[in-house]
Amino acid sequence: MWNATSAPARVVEILAPAGLEAYFEELAPILSEHRTAPEYYQLAENYGITIVDDWIEELERTHRVKL
Repeated sequence: MWNATSAPARVVEILAPAGLEAYFEELAPILSEHRTAPEYYQLAENYGITIVDDWIEELERTHRVKL
């Protein structure tokens, strides 16, 4: 999630079915240690998650940020 404004934002996220808690536990070290992209995508695949990131380049260009 990213808020491109200075106004506060709230997010409510509901994950169903239960069981994705482990995904986030495994994801945390991959992101915090800046590990390789293949690990990131493989982890998602292991949990049946499809990563759609074709929008990132446009977001970076539009808002002059680097993800």
